Amino acid sequence: DERQRFIISAGQLKQFLDFAFISGTEKANMTQHSGGISYQLQLGDEFLRYLEASGYLSKTASRDLADKTFAIDSATRYELWNDPRRIAGGQVSGLQGKLGFSPIDGSTVKVSLGYEHLSYDLLAGKDSINRPTGGLEWQQKMGNGYQLKLGAESFAAQKRYSAGIERNIADGTTGRHNLGLNLIGLQGRDG
Repeated sequence: DERQRFIISAGQLKQFLDFAFISGTEKANMTQHSGGISYQLQLGDEFLRYLEASGYLSKTASRDLADKTFAIDSATRYELWNDPRRIAGGQVSGLQGKLGFSPIDGSTVKVSLGYEHLSYDLLAGKDSINRPTGGLEWQQKMGNGYQLKLGAESFAAQKRYSAGIERNIADGTTGRHNLGLNLIGLQGRDG
């Protein structure tokens, strides 16, 4: 209804990526499956705007490529190597809560807090990390249908920073058809 939103989403991402092994670079097709569920309660147009709770899961399976044998031959030695090429898959699951409020006219601030469990399926065994997550996003209406967005978020596997500007292209006020430019910087964690 007008005050509540319930969202279920599912997706699949496929990419051909280059992976660097000791024996050389190999291009491999990787597939990621993901899903999430979210509930949002609209609180009004005053200071507090909405509350949201979300849960999500994303998984990429490990991939074992054929072993590659190679030799290193120099004037003083000859070495024969076997490279057991494996691409470690991973899984992240998390819960997150968001609060949206409006501290000044024409602005919306979104604060998020949550928790993620991240695990990698390494050749030597599973490696898991549990981390709190958090984020802050500021949206400011600037007139003539323009809106400025700034954000910073911290997740189990990465930190993300964003800045963007968008404009409503319909009539400048409804926000149903927007065109914008966003710059996003990702900083991986744990190597």
